[in-house]
Amino acid sequence: STTTSVPAPASQPSAGRGRPKGWKPGMSYASLRGPVPEKPAKERTGRPGRPSKPKPIPVGIPKRRGRPPKAPSPLPWQVYRSLPTPFTAFLCEWSGCKAELHNLDTLRRHVSVVHCRKAPLVCHWGKCAQSTSPNQFPDATSLRAHVEKKHLIPFSWHTGDGPQNYGAPNQRPKDEEIPDYLKDAQGNQVTPSIRDQEVEDFATWKHNREKLKDLLIRLNENLPSEESDSPVYED
Repeated sequence: STTTSVPAPASQPSAGRGRPKGWKPGMSYASLRGPVPEKPAKERTGRPGRPSKPKPIPVGIPKRRGRPPKAPSPLPWQVYRSLPTPFTAFLCEWSGCKAELHNLDTLRRHVSVVHCRKAPLVCHWGKCAQSTSPNQFPDATSLRAHVEKKHLIPFSWHTGDGPQNYGAPNQRPKDEEIPDYLKDAQGNQVTPSIRDQEVEDFATWKHNREKLKDLLIRLNENLPSEESDSPVYED
């Protein structure tokens, strides 16, 4: 049998190791490589650049950058006063009367003085005026009681009492009585009325809140410590 010999690959010269030729202590390798050739600058193609515009000289106060600051939120009393105040006219529904009053109490006095003193004492309010056989009352007191029960009380369910004005603030008429729903079965007042309660504004509420917080902090500081509360056991 014949064997074929495979020729050995030719040996390649190995890269040189060690310092380059001509190196001396203190020399850098860059100086041995020589100067680096400069690359030719590429020419820019396209349209030429626009000339820059001169900046305008600011006149007066310079404008701040960014969004303008928001206006501060109005206080609650400012919002309350800016709201439109609706006034409901209390119309007299007596036949042929065109009076418009500002609250229920004034309307009640108007009916009592103007319409309940003239004879014949017949109710001409609303549907009573359209009745074919109107009821005639013996005296003005009975007519006022009828108007109050049948007409003015249902009228107040829709319109309310209206604005009250008794002159000086927190001043009630002397003949005003406490409502029955604030009393018990024996007639004693058991529920306080909030009619004269003042509405606390925002500044007063904030001051009272800080005062309460200060009192709570002092209360915690004056509490006895746990060591004084713990029992002492004697051996």
